Amino acid sequence: MPSMLKIVSLDMDGTLVQPEFVNAVWLEGVPRLYAAQYSLDIEEATRVVFEAYESVGPQKKEWYEIKYWFERFALQVNWRELMESCRSKISFYPEVSRVLEKLSEKYGLILVSNAAEEFIDIELEPFKKHFDHIFSCVSHFNRVKKDKTVYDEICRRLQIRPEEICHAGDHYEFDYLAPSSLGIKAYMVDRTGNRNGPFTVRDLAEFEAKLSLFSG
Repeated sequence: MPSMLKIVSLDMDGTLVQPEFVNAVWLEGVPRLYAAQYSLDIEEATRVVFEAYESVGPQKKEWYEIKYWFERFALQVNWRELMESCRSKISFYPEVSRVLEKLSEKYGLILVSNAAEEFIDIELEPFKKHFDHIFSCVSHFNRVKKDKTVYDEICRRLQIRPEEICHAGDHYEFDYLAPSSLGIKAYMVDRTGNRNGPFTVRDLAEFEAKLSLFSG
């Protein structure tokens, strides 16, 4: 395993990026625009928007697509304006800058995210230079979750074997179980400290340390 590791794969939201930006867009920004356009108070607008979110649900790819929601709500403001207005909310976990710099010097670095491409483009902008490939389940694979088929397709596209990849992310099923089932070495990033085990790390610094054990 140590000599075969060629690619490090990372999740984005909850692994690299803190949740404030995503929450600002979906939970605050869209309801605020809806309230302004339809002359509703923010509480009523939030109720209507959240009920609409729930009616679609995270099992459909539209749930993740900002363009879909702006069309559905007939919002007259461009979705890009909302995302730009929330840009100041984008924040990375403290160790991310240093770890990405180090990892990109030693491995091919890829991003595998459930987020739609529009969110990846703005959230990852400061660190895009470190990544050789960026994959969105929704935008590139027409899937809503990083299941085994997504990782399998990534291996096929990159012409690489599963054992040559190590992945880290914050979702137990989609960042640990799914890639592991394919033979990819995977770690779950649990910043809460609630989960323990040999393939659980507290942050990306600890993940980097695990990789150094493989590489010697």
